[in-house]
Amino acid sequence: MILATWDDSFLLGVRQFDENHQRLFKLLNMINDQLTGKVPLANPAALLNAFSSLSTFYFVQEERWMAQISFPGLSEHKEEHDLLISTIADVQLSHSQTSSGNEVLLLFLNGWIHRHFNFTNERLRLFMQHDKPVV
Repeated sequence: MILATWDDSFLLGVRQFDENHQRLFKLLNMINDQLTGKVPLANPAALLNAFSSLSTFYFVQEERWMAQISFPGLSEHKEEHDLLISTIADVQLSHSQTSSGNEVLLLFLNGWIHRHFNFTNERLRLFMQHDKPVV
C-alpha cells in the first residue's frame, strides 16, 4: 500500500521546494513499506531519523522563504511542520516499534501528508499563483 502518491498539482513552482517535497513523499512511502511489512524491516528507526532530519532541514528553508515572500499563512504552516517533527520525535523517544504503534504512526503520517499537501501547501501554491511574489 502506498501511503501517499505524488501529484504534480502539489508543485509550488519553486524547484528546490518541489524536489524536497517529492523526496519527503518517497521517504514516507519507504517508512510505510517497512512498517507494514511490505519490505523487510532493515532499520526503521534510522529511516525515521533520516525523515525527521531531512524534514527539519527542508522546513527551515521553506519557512525562511515564506517569511521572505510575506506569506500570510506562515504561522499555521509552521505549526503543521512542527507537529510532524514533534510526533516523529515522540515516536523515536518511545521506541514504539510495536504493530499497534506502527499503525498509529502510519495513520498520523497519512493524515498529515494529505492535509498538508491538499490544504496547507495548497494555500501556499494559490498565494504563489495569485500574488506572484518574487522568488
